[in-house]
Amino acid sequence: MRGTWALAAAAGVVPVTHKQRHGRQRLKLGADTLTVTVERDQLLNDGDALVTETGTHYLVRTVPERVLLVSCADAIVTARLSWHLGARGVPLEIQTGGVIIPDSPANRRLVSGLGAEGEPVKRVFTPELSELIRPPRRRG
Repeated sequence: MRGTWALAAAAGVVPVTHKQRHGRQRLKLGADTLTVTVERDQLLNDGDALVTETGTHYLVRTVPERVLLVSCADAIVTARLSWHLGARGVPLEIQTGGVIIPDSPANRRLVSGLGAEGEPVKRVFTPELSELIRPPRRRG
């Protein structure tokens, strides 16, 4: 649920990583498990509410995860790196001067092999939502 809702009404907090913010997920809520289905063209965001069939609200909180802050020397390196990451289906967050991607040995090798520098950090990861899964735009 997006929009305005009273944070005080939340019965609990659901911490989620990037992978847990879309698709069908089983999320732990203390001793309970919540099964959530997020529509293909949607993404849970920090501050959203999950509402159960009984009307109970849970606050969504995005949590930091291990990512690489990738610095690129110029726009050509950024474009080349983004193309290779996209060809491999790697989610990425675009920023000025580079990208942010999940930290993995394969991604580290790719980054260094293409002449960019990756710094491992822990932060909230919010990659671009693919245009391939967005609903069609109305024309006219």
